[in-house]
Amino acid sequence: TDSHLYLLDEDYVGDGSESFEAGAGQRLGEVCFKMVDDSAIDQVSEVQAGLDDPNSVTVVIKPLSRLQRYHRWRLVCKDREGAERLVEDIRKAMAEEPFGY
Repeated sequence: TDSHLYLLDEDYVGDGSESFEAGAGQRLGEVCFKMVDDSAIDQVSEVQAGLDDPNSVTVVIKPLSRLQRYHRWRLVCKDREGAERLVEDIRKAMAEEPFGY
């Protein structure tokens, strides 16, 4: 979003990653999202395209306290254009003033 970054694990029943019984209560092909990580945009300290793989993006999230570690995520996109668009969108959100002030 314009103010938050969400990292979601997308899964759907019937993709072969888990048994059909594990998706009890879901219809075949139904998408399920699980929150992996999230942060406010102002917590993102770095976003860059991968140096060795043009389809990858590295996102670094600052910790909320000194007792936590930085979260460093390497995301692999389907294609180079998607990776470039992701980097551009995150950088644009980081550059904008919070709440439109």
